[in-house]
Amino acid sequence: MSGHESIAVNDILQSSTWRTEKKWHWKRKSHINILEAHAGLGVLTAAAADLPDSRCLGLLDSRVAKGALAKGRSSSTGLQKTCKKSAAIQLAFGLYPGWCFAPTRLNVADDPTRRCALRSPSLLCITKKLSAAQLQAVHSHLLSRWAANWSRLVILLIICQSPSEATSTLLPDQKPNWISDLASAGSLLRVFLVALLDFEPPSIDLPALPSFNISSPQPYLLWTLCIGLVTIFLASCGSVGLRGSFGRGCPSVKGAPGRLLWILICGFWVADAMAPQTALERGRAERRSGNNLIATRVARHDTLERREKLLTDFRVWLHDQHKVHLSLLLTAKPPDAEEICKWLISYGQEMYLSGKAYGKFAETINAVSAARPVVRKQLAGAWDPAFAWLTDEPSEHHPALPLSILLAMLALALMWGWPLEAAVLSLTWCGICRIGEVLIAQRCDLILPCDSAPGVTFGLLRIKTPKTRGRAARHQAARIDPPDILKLLTAVYAKAPPTSLLWPFSASTLRKRFSNLLSGLGLQTTKINGRRPFDLGSLRPGGATHLLLTTEDSELVRRRGRWVTGKVMEIYLQEILYTTFAEKLDWKTRVKVTQLAGNFPRLLDCASDFLNSAIPPQTWWRLFQASDNEEHGEERG
Repeated sequence: MSGHESIAVNDILQSSTWRTEKKWHWKRKSHINILEAHAGLGVLTAAAADLPDSRCLGLLDSRVAKGALAKGRSSSTGLQKTCKKSAAIQLAFGLYPGWCFAPTRLNVADDPTRRCALRSPSLLCITKKLSAAQLQAVHSHLLSRWAANWSRLVILLIICQSPSEATSTLLPDQKPNWISDLASAGSLLRVFLVALLDFEPPSIDLPALPSFNISSPQPYLLWTLCIGLVTIFLASCGSVGLRGSFGRGCPSVKGAPGRLLWILICGFWVADAMAPQTALERGRAERRSGNNLIATRVARHDTLERREKLLTDFRVWLHDQHKVHLSLLLTAKPPDAEEICKWLISYGQEMYLSGKAYGKFAETINAVSAARPVVRKQLAGAWDPAFAWLTDEPSEHHPALPLSILLAMLALALMWGWPLEAAVLSLTWCGICRIGEVLIAQRCDLILPCDSAPGVTFGLLRIKTPKTRGRAARHQAARIDPPDILKLLTAVYAKAPPTSLLWPFSASTLRKRFSNLLSGLGLQTTKINGRRPFDLGSLRPGGATHLLLTTEDSELVRRRGRWVTGKVMEIYLQEILYTTFAEKLDWKTRVKVTQLAGNFPRLLDCASDFLNSAIPPQTWWRLFQASDNEEHGEERG
């Protein structure tokens, strides 16, 4: 492995553009080493005239002349004269020369002496791709001839550009050198480089490269095959001795050619392990291209963005108030969980005194644990003030929405020309769904009886991101049974495109229209005397409570509501407001709710006809008014 050639110097000789500056002939015969030393003296003379007080580089293809000029002395009488002249020029003109060995086969200066045109430069070079520190690391290892050649080829395969890009940089009078114009070859060549040079380059940050793909012919496969054949030839000639040094039970070799042989044999499968092998894998790879797999348990991007904002607020508070850097706390190895808990507790106390919501503090703790998952189970101390917060300000459950109020709201929504609102509310209530699950659902997630096989009398809503997917079934669905609700859903969504959202507007729009429906019925929309009004969160407990009172089967309710345990389900079912709410309604509101709920079947039939006839919903209110006036006129007549 060790030798006299430098990969960097060889690359400069092959990839640089050279021209003839000076030529001379010798008047008398002399030893070749003395003549080579005189050529180096010419380099110093030219540098003294053009660049005094500088550093200069000289490339010599005689190791004897290089060593004598570098040391400034020699036991040879002929070389002593040249060394003295070199020292005098250096002292007089302030020159600091560096002498490197240039192999004769790569020395462009020898071309005119052989009556040949100057050779064309290679298209690719490593000196322009590596930094100064990386180039120094490569140059610090002197290799033998074959090792330097293969090492430069491997580095070119790893870090240089593709053939098409390299060809585009050619000058009109240049011819391509296809030996160095190769594509990137993958991680196998990284292993080859380390094994061949017997050292790990300290600061060569190589880009991520594609792996082998045997199904599509690439130029680098041919070159890798050539490397393997050459190595096998060296092994057959006795250059390779097998011995165990890769580890107990693993075959290994002695010498760099043998290491290359085993790397090629054992590394083909490693390099090609990530290449798609079947049509199914290629299809998955195409579908996944461009997607970034994020290492987190959070499924929704808005949750990630909200946690990132809360983490930023916590980071700013730490730095501004206490001059502590959160990044240092999270990147410490091992992290100090007690220190992190101390700052989270202090932050939670200030949030409590400043009137912040409990959810922001809880999500801040979750954001910190997600940023450094190793401390997730060590943040119990940070949750203690959170539990005290809940004890001081216990959360209030959403009041369960009774069936009569739901039917009245659906009837009013249809009269106002809001079929989408009526469909979303009925789907959430009957399917015992969380409102967020319905808002992100698409038409393809809703399976109606018209979409199923004959004989199916119920509908299903496929839940995209179930809340309990980590503890229960990963794929869940909500079931809708009432025929009148299925009729409404079929009329609204039967002809919708598969990729359309069930609710194509914002969540705030749905909340505002839900509040308008409550106002239209005469129900409260704000908290009065400790009584919470109905909201979108009242649909799920309302449907669950109604199903329990109808069937008296708690296990059925738990399965329909997709709760993991019965204890969690009871939180939603033990709602007194469901049975006592009707007693607290005034007479006018009760009459209005009763009339609208009783007329819901008739209004649903009219709305279905309007939808099937493509009548714009904006005109429904006037049509319902006209129909009501006709009925009243017939009664009076």
